[in-house]
Amino acid sequence: MGQSAMQLGAGITRNAVIMPIRNYAAPAMRRCIQSLRRQAPDPETVDILMADYGSTPAEAAAAEALAGECGARYAWFDVDGPWNRSRAINFGVKATAAPVVVTSDADLVFAPNFASTVLALAERFADRDFYAHAPMMDLPENLAIDLDDYDADYQRLLSVAKERVWSKGNVVFSRSLFERMRGWEEAYRIWGCEDNDFYDRATRSEATVCDLKGMTSFLHHWHPSNKRGREAAAQV
Repeated sequence: MGQSAMQLGAGITRNAVIMPIRNYAAPAMRRCIQSLRRQAPDPETVDILMADYGSTPAEAAAAEALAGECGARYAWFDVDGPWNRSRAINFGVKATAAPVVVTSDADLVFAPNFASTVLALAERFADRDFYAHAPMMDLPENLAIDLDDYDADYQRLLSVAKERVWSKGNVVFSRSLFERMRGWEEAYRIWGCEDNDFYDRATRSEATVCDLKGMTSFLHHWHPSNKRGREAAAQV
């Protein structure tokens, strides 16, 4: 099974993508990772880390194998208790040394220019704390996700997606801002509140805050609700 956070010896990469999971559906995770690796094949440029917050042994073994197949790293955190997305993110960020971090749920597909947009932000704001959010585009239920021709298929899917205007859950930020704000607040129980809290604190800080709408985006697969900590089998 994967190493604990204290055992990981990640080198410094230009940015890291933290994907918090627990007992999650393999097809969704595979699509998410592959959508990033297609545009950022070098792990020294983009370090993708699956932060497994207490999956069952069978699910953890499957997730670790999938990570190896798709060019991601995997870390299993030995926890007992309810799902806590904030804590999973905090564990994951601390398990990488990257100066720029992206948080990503496992049910996303990234725009073909997402990695290049993040790398440009990292260069532009290398001397300061920053926070950026991109629009989450919700796909309709029962839509087949075919990405054989990635650029064209992404645009086709984007044309039928609807923007989730309140979402601040999948963001880009400097490690220095994360450390200054002491990460995500782990007391929240209702899904999404922890993201809005991090956004609110970032906007009240001296960090540069950017809206990436019109620059890049990501698609959100439909799946049954995960509200109030209930885990759903992601039908994606």
